[in-house]
Amino acid sequence: MPFKRIRIAIGQDIEKCYPLLAAIIDNPELALSVQELFVDTMAWYIRPYYYPSFGAPEVPAKPISVNMATHARLQDYVRGIGLDQAIAQQMLDALDWKIAGGLLPRDETGPGPDTVASTVTVLLLSLCKHISVLHGYGFESDRIITEFLLKNNYNLLPQPALQELKHVRIATAHPENGAWYDRAEVLEHLRFFGRLPAMEFLEEAGVMEYQMERGTAPPGTSNIRKIHLIHVDISSMSIAFMIRAARKLDEFKLSLGGLSCFDSASSVLRIKTLGKALLEHKTTLRSLELDLETGLNLEWKRTSDYDKEDTLEPGEDNDDDIDSYYRLDEAASNNRPLWTEHLPNTREYGLTMGSLHDLESMTHLAIPISALLGPSSHPAPFRLVDALPPNLTWLRLYGYERGSDKVHDEHVDELQEQLEERFPLLAELEGVEEPIILGRTQRFGEPRSKPTREEMEELRESFTLDLGWVEA
Repeated sequence: MPFKRIRIAIGQDIEKCYPLLAAIIDNPELALSVQELFVDTMAWYIRPYYYPSFGAPEVPAKPISVNMATHARLQDYVRGIGLDQAIAQQMLDALDWKIAGGLLPRDETGPGPDTVASTVTVLLLSLCKHISVLHGYGFESDRIITEFLLKNNYNLLPQPALQELKHVRIATAHPENGAWYDRAEVLEHLRFFGRLPAMEFLEEAGVMEYQMERGTAPPGTSNIRKIHLIHVDISSMSIAFMIRAARKLDEFKLSLGGLSCFDSASSVLRIKTLGKALLEHKTTLRSLELDLETGLNLEWKRTSDYDKEDTLEPGEDNDDDIDSYYRLDEAASNNRPLWTEHLPNTREYGLTMGSLHDLESMTHLAIPISALLGPSSHPAPFRLVDALPPNLTWLRLYGYERGSDKVHDEHVDELQEQLEERFPLLAELEGVEEPIILGRTQRFGEPRSKPTREEMEELRESFTLDLGWVEA
C-alpha cells in the first residue's frame, strides 16, 4: 500500500518499515507517493530508558518471512548508496539481524533495533524521491543518518537524495520532560540540509544549545530563505551564524523562552550581533518577527563593553569545527568575515540592534521596542520613526506599556503623528493601545511572572509533533 507520510518514531513504525522497503525495492513506484517523513531518533534508544512505552519493542525472537531475492536486492541498494564501507556494513548487518528476528549473535557494538531504525530511515530517505517535508528530531545523534545527510548535502553520493526537500522541521514527538528544552546541534542542521537545491524553510521548535559540538558556520553557503526558531534557547552567536549562512533570507522569526533549561542556565543574547547579521539581508528580508522579552537583557550593556559582539575569546579557536565539509563551506563563502564583529559598523548602535531604515523590502515587522530603542537611561542614537523600514504594511511592538517609560512614550507619539506621511502602506499597528508581552496580549500592570510548569507543558504541546502514517 502506498503512503503519503511515513513515521519512524516508535517500535511499531520500525516493524512496518522492512516489509515496506521490500515492497519498494521490488516496485519502486510505491516510493513516489511519499511526500513527508517523520523521524525521531531519540525515541529509539535513549528515551526508552525513561519512557519505555516510547521505545522500540523487543524484536520478536523468531525469523520473519522474507523473500531472499528481494533481501539481496535491498542489500545491493545499500552497497550502492555511496556511504563509507564501515557504515554500509553496519546497515547490511542490521538488515540481516532484522530478518533473522534478532536471533543472530549480538555484542554491544552489533546491530539492534536502533541500528535497524537508522538503516530503514536512510533507505527511505534515499528511495523516496518526492519527499518535500521532513519532520524530526535527533538526526545528529545517529552516526548512520549523519553520514548519509552530510554526504548527500554536499553532493558526494552517486545518486543524490532529497532533491525536492523544501521544509525541515526540527521538533520532538517524545519530549524527555514536557517543561524542558530538548538539546539540538542547530548549526549541524545547516550542514545536513542547507545546500539542497529545493530547500527553503528551516524550522526549529523547543530546542536549546548545550555544549554544542559545532560552534561556527561560514556565511553565504545555504539555500534556506526562511528560518523560524520557536520558543528556543539559542545564543545570538549561533543565531547569527544561521542567519548569515543563508545566501538570501526572506523571512526570519525568533521567539526566545517559554521552557526551562535542565541546568537552569540560559544563552547569551547580544542584540548588536543579531542586528548586524540581519543587515546582511537588507535587500531581501521581507518579514521579521522577534519576540525577545525573555531573552533581551540590557543590563550587560550598561558596562564599558556595552557594544561587544559575539566572537572568540582570547586563546580560543574554532579548530574543532574544521573538517572537509567545513572547508567546502569556507570555499563557498568567498572570504566573507566569519564573525559579525569583523563586519563594518554602517550605523550607530548604542544599546540597540541598530536602525532598520534601509530594509526597503520589509513589509512585516514584530519587535520589542527595547530592541530598537534600548533603555531610557541610554537614549537611542536615532528616533523610532527614523529607524523603521519605510514600506511596512504590518507593525507589532512588543513590550510597550504607555506610561511606564516617558522616553518610549515620546517615540511612539511621534510615530503616530507621522504615521500617514512616513508609512503610507501601513495597514496594521499593534502593541500601542494594548500591550503585547511575550507574544500574549496582557493588561497594563499585570505581573510578568515566570511560567508555571503546567503552562510550559501546555506550550510544549502546541509544537510537539504528533504525526502518524498517512496513506496515499
